[in-house]
Amino acid sequence: MFVVVSLCSLDGLNTFFLSSSHRPVYGLIFIFKWRLGEKDERPAVNDPNPNLFFASQVIPNACATQPILSILMNHPEIDIGSELSNLKEFTGAFAPDMKGLAINNSDSIRTAHNSFARPNPFVSDEQRAAGKDDDVYHFISYLPFEGVLYELDGLKEGPIRLGQCSGGPDGLDWIRMHESINSELAKVTSAVETVSEKIVMEEEKFKKWRTENIRRKHNYIPFLFNFLKMLAETKQLMPLVEQAKQQKASSTSTR
Repeated sequence: MFVVVSLCSLDGLNTFFLSSSHRPVYGLIFIFKWRLGEKDERPAVNDPNPNLFFASQVIPNACATQPILSILMNHPEIDIGSELSNLKEFTGAFAPDMKGLAINNSDSIRTAHNSFARPNPFVSDEQRAAGKDDDVYHFISYLPFEGVLYELDGLKEGPIRLGQCSGGPDGLDWIRMHESINSELAKVTSAVETVSEKIVMEEEKFKKWRTENIRRKHNYIPFLFNFLKMLAETKQLMPLVEQAKQQKASSTSTR
């Protein structure tokens, strides 16, 4: 039986799967916060294993459906039913983008996906694209396949080979390997976030300096001349002058 664990802490990942009741583990799905403009420099596999099923994500709201399919399609020992079996066989020689389109055009997959959608009685006529201040999340699957640990991300050009791994779904070696990789990625991400914060601070500082420099160089004489002229025309200038003289005299006498 194939079971999707809804939530598991990274800190307790190894402990969680030590129990034989939680094995075999066919794959892991991680959810990441997607950041606009963020690039992954790791190269995708140019000539992937022909037996590895990898499909591009061609629609923005695939959520966890596609990474679940990535795990199911890459474990022949799982009974995935006639619908998915036929889809896998039919798209076997397809390019990743065509496989993604085939998944998108599958009525049964779409129905299953939509059955988990949050009910919303109010449907907006206008669909707003996510902005830089919105929280957008992306799901990525990790699985061992024929002795190699792969990262399958439908937004990338192809699968990413993370390295050789012994064992399979019944073992823990590939999970420990992924934890090690994830730990290193977490350190890099933390360093990038720290540098990004410093860059933002520096940009704000230079922005403030530019504003102050503009104000320092600006010629305020025409503005002051017209302002005094308006005060004089409305007979407010002299009372203000007299008030200023009185305040100066009062402050002088109290010293």
